[in-house]
Amino acid sequence: MVAVEKSFVTSMFSVEGKVALVTGATGALGCVLSKAYGYAGAKVFMTGRNEAKLKALEEEFKAEGIDCAWFA
Repeated sequence: MVAVEKSFVTSMFSVEGKVALVTGATGALGCVLSKAYGYAGAKVFMTGRNEAKLKALEEEFKAEGIDCAWFA
């Protein structure tokens, strides 16, 4: 059996303190993925074509304490 430490696995897959670039953030999957990365501790940079939706996402996420920015 292979010996693997839990701390190694959690640090290997952690996004805390990293930047997540999400393209298509105004779509259903992109929006959920952006929020999930934010909840996991990543700084989220969202891109999309709909500026109004990106602004709304930014307001929603920042109200929940997610560090984020966007570009249309």
